[in-house]
Amino acid sequence: MKSRVIARRYAAAFFHAIERAELLPALGEFRAFMNLWEQAPALRTFLLNPAVPIDRKHHVVDASFAKGPATLAREFLHLLVRRHRTDFLPDIAEELENLYRKKMNILGVQVQSAVPLLPSEREALLEKLRAHHDGPIDLKLQVQPEVKGGLLIFMEDRVIDSTVRRRFAQLADFLHRYDQDWLDGLTPTPAQP
Repeated sequence: MKSRVIARRYAAAFFHAIERAELLPALGEFRAFMNLWEQAPALRTFLLNPAVPIDRKHHVVDASFAKGPATLAREFLHLLVRRHRTDFLPDIAEELENLYRKKMNILGVQVQSAVPLLPSEREALLEKLRAHHDGPIDLKLQVQPEVKGGLLIFMEDRVIDSTVRRRFAQLADFLHRYDQDWLDGLTPTPAQP
């Protein structure tokens, strides 16, 4: 919980700094760095290692960007390195994307399914989402075999669970209550004097 609060504060400060002047270029640079962060475990290990001197970490951050003058994205990353906050980078990136989507009225939707959705299913889902949101929709699809069937939809602060697992749990709960009511009906009531 504390990590989410810290990430939110750093993301908000960075977003406020880039919002007026260079939102898209700075956000693009930060996203490019985060792609490198995800794809290069050696980079993560190096930047997260407390034994590595800060100036060497700054040099690696600078080498991750194109040559040229310092940018707000680069300076922000230097700040995170100096304050030993690089371990919050994934959470900061997520919070930054949330702020960007909110500013641009983009609905972020993540859908998990047991198997890949067919194009017609994807379109039907998008149509239902468009009926409830007036703006762009950022739809991310993930295949998660443990879902078993149905969809698990994450939409900002809402979760829509239409998975088979949940429906079975609801059915089991219903049957348990039904069995209990049925058994209660068989229990003899004490005789009245």
